[in-house]
Amino acid sequence: MAERRSPVAASSESPGFPAHPDKQSGRTPSKQAITVLLRAWGEGDEQSLEKLTPLVYAELRRVARRFMARERSGHTLQATALVNEVYVRLVAGQERSKDLLAVDDALTALATLEPRKSQVVDLRFFGGLSVEETAEVLKVSPETVMRDWKFAKAWLARELRQGNS
Repeated sequence: MAERRSPVAASSESPGFPAHPDKQSGRTPSKQAITVLLRAWGEGDEQSLEKLTPLVYAELRRVARRFMARERSGHTLQATALVNEVYVRLVAGQERSKDLLAVDDALTALATLEPRKSQVVDLRFFGGLSVEETAEVLKVSPETVMRDWKFAKAWLARELRQGNS
C-alpha cells in the first residue's frame, strides 16, 4: 500500500506544533506505519523523525482530550498545555536517547579492541563491583583492574567527545 502524503499545517489550537497530517480525512495512521517510522528514525533517518513528530503529537492530543474529558468540571488544566509539557519532555528524551546510543557504540568498540578493559567497565559500572571484586572475577591483580579502569574511562571519554564533534 502506498504511503499517503499530505501537507502538515500548524495547529491553531497549539501554535508552533504540527497538526495531524491526515486531519482533513480524519484518518489516523496505522500503528504499523508509526512503527516503520520509529525503526527508520532509530537507524538514523532524520526525515522519519520529521514525519513521526506530528503523528506522535496528534496522538498525544487525542489521549489528553480523552483524559481531560473525565476531569471534574471547572478544572484549569488544558489538554493542550498537558500535551505541550509531554512533548517538550519527549524532545528532551530524544537527546538522551542519542547520548545512550553513542555510549553503547563506544562500549561495543571498546569490547572489540580491548575485551578485558570492557569487562572491567561492565563489572565496575554496571555490576557495581569493587576493584577487589572485579580483580577476583577476572583473575588479575587490583592494580591491573585500576589500570584497565583508568584506560577505559579515558578511552570512552575520548570516543564520546569525537562522536559529538
